[in-house]
Amino acid sequence: SDITEYDALIWITSNATDDVLNAIEISAISTYLDQGGKMLLTGENIGEFAGTEDLLATYFKAQHEEDNLGQSYVMLVGEPNGPFPDAEIIIAGGGAGTTEAQSSITPLGEATSLFEYLILENIGGVGYNGDTYSTVYLAFNVEAVSGINDSWRGADVIWNCMHWMDATTSVDEPTAEAVLPTAVELSGYPNPFNAAMTVSY
Repeated sequence: SDITEYDALIWITSNATDDVLNAIEISAISTYLDQGGKMLLTGENIGEFAGTEDLLATYFKAQHEEDNLGQSYVMLVGEPNGPFPDAEIIIAGGGAGTTEAQSSITPLGEATSLFEYLILENIGGVGYNGDTYSTVYLAFNVEAVSGINDSWRGADVIWNCMHWMDATTSVDEPTAEAVLPTAVELSGYPNPFNAAMTVSY
């Protein structure tokens, strides 16, 4: 499908380890952003494959640092001078259990550091708001965000990042009221307590 028809994209590679972004996908993303798109890219291992280095540097203003930070329980916090200084993100526990190798990244040029790993102090998320396109790259799997202890849920991470890029969407109110049935009548025979029965309506 042609992704250029969308105003904003959320691309989740989860914890994939093979062919995370292939050449066709990288080309499609590049074309989409060149035409003014807004995109959130999130997942593990993205920066370690051929072709992704240029994509990350050019469009997401990030350089891959290292994979597999070696933590089964990871906490990220909003960068003090970034747009989400009070954010707390916990990867563990109540999340989808799909984290294996969170990555750290280095912001490039005009990128804004969004989130850093607590204690490790490596950057885990960067954003870029440019004249042509806007991007956010989260070098961890947003599906694994747990939301425990009043921390951000995965939906909070996505919503706030999309809002930061001014990529929120609205849903039009329906123009006509839905017509709901006023009554439902069912009958069953020979006996609703038998092992088998026929229902007519």
